Amino acid sequence: CNYQIIMESIDLSLQPENESVLLDELASQEKSYERLRCGMAYMTKKGLDVLENTIPDCFSDDTKIEWVLSISDGIVSPDVLNKLNNQNNSEVRIMMGEEAIGNFHFRTTPSFHPKILWFDSGESHDVFIGSNNITRDGLKVNWEAGVFLQGLNSSDDIEYINQIEEYWDLIWDTADPCSSELIERYE
Repeated sequence: CNYQIIMESIDLSLQPENESVLLDELASQEKSYERLRCGMAYMTKKGLDVLENTIPDCFSDDTKIEWVLSISDGIVSPDVLNKLNNQNNSEVRIMMGEEAIGNFHFRTTPSFHPKILWFDSGESHDVFIGSNNITRDGLKVNWEAGVFLQGLNSSDDIEYINQIEEYWDLIWDTADPCSSELIERYE
């Protein structure tokens, strides 16, 4: 699909080894958000801690957070899932969680591998799509690349926002709610 996009900026997040380009970009944001949607293949406790320290305002009760994660290969630990589940502002889903629980190495076919952070302030949207997982290495160490679309306007960029919304709704509706019972079975 080709759309004319009217936004504040498109920033390339080209991260050489041992630099934190995405974190630097996120830390420079001086906006408050109503909602954060995060679809990630992998997240670790250290990566989540780094993200929380970088954008602490998003982890306040003022921002609703929706997480869709994969438990493939056991990289996302039960501790991370419990922590996210216990946040007042957070709702967690596991892509093909029931299927993953029943498979060796928790693998699913197809695998869930996107990396998207969607910050929504109501009238404006900032979206990061790239290769970074929310792991310490993905945020601070690895070679990574992505695109950060900033200032998508709800009126001018509605076609583009709708496309992102349709994708998000698809993964959200496909993923299984992350219940305490699912976490116990995963442990």
